[in-house]
Amino acid sequence: MFTNVFQYLSQNTSFAFEVFTDLLKCRPEQALTKLKFKWYHGKPIPKMLPSFSYKNIFLNACKTGDMNIMNTLEKMKVSCVTTDVNEGLHRACKNNQMTVGKFLLEKGATNLNECLKITCQEGFFGFSELLIQKGASVVAGLRVAKSPNIINMLYKYENGYKPDVLI
Repeated sequence: MFTNVFQYLSQNTSFAFEVFTDLLKCRPEQALTKLKFKWYHGKPIPKMLPSFSYKNIFLNACKTGDMNIMNTLEKMKVSCVTTDVNEGLHRACKNNQMTVGKFLLEKGATNLNECLKITCQEGFFGFSELLIQKGASVVAGLRVAKSPNIINMLYKYENGYKPDVLI
């Protein structure tokens, strides 16, 4: 049995896209009312719907790297795009979703050192470099980095390296 709408919809991606695009046309309270019904356009939806929220959609998009959803939520001016950027960046870092990471950094994410630790531990070179260029502490990365490539890159930045092109 599915524990929430996202788990159900992730198993049925074409149906998920249809449901999501239709719901995005509604105001939040209308979307929740639509989802409370057992059926959506003749197709079953699980009964456990209280976990449906724009924040869940946002965090799932951060995890999967779905920029279409991120851009749609931003156009709708959904508050979680601005209020939950740090949590979103954390999820993007864990899953090496650099495009989403750039988007969230532009929106004001501030947990750079914590995220640098994650990317250094996981060996995500490009994401680690992006975070350093945005102001993360090199020392935070050096404490946990395992990859020789990342360690070399961190030492370069610690010694004043300035790239010609920023990521």
